[in-house]
Amino acid sequence: EGRAGVSAQSTLTNPNEGVKVLDVPAKSLNSGGVIVDSGTTDTYWNRAIRSEFENVFRQLTGGREHSNKPVQLTDDELYALPTILFQLESDADDTNPDINDVFHTPGMAGALDPHNPSDVILAFPPTHYMEYDD
Repeated sequence: EGRAGVSAQSTLTNPNEGVKVLDVPAKSLNSGGVIVDSGTTDTYWNRAIRSEFENVFRQLTGGREHSNKPVQLTDDELYALPTILFQLESDADDTNPDINDVFHTPGMAGALDPHNPSDVILAFPPTHYMEYDD
């Protein structure tokens, strides 16, 4: 089990511990092609975030390169890889009225982004973004 747990729900006391925000302008994130293909395990981001993502990935993994090439990992090495978070902007005015506390509701930005606590956080632990091949 990794430091923060093997699921998308962090087991750390401070939800911001270890979180690294990519230094990429919103304009870059919202331009170019982004593909989320629900029929496959593949997601493609636009090239504007590639360099920054790769730098942060190296920081969080002690120098391991991010690649789509096959790698051999032990279970411990796999679980030590970072969980990748995607923050999706919500319309705060239309937040589900049944959610009384966005700061303690899994999947909501809450304390991760107090300025946008109703945003949705999608968490992808390494067991979900690494493909297993025996």
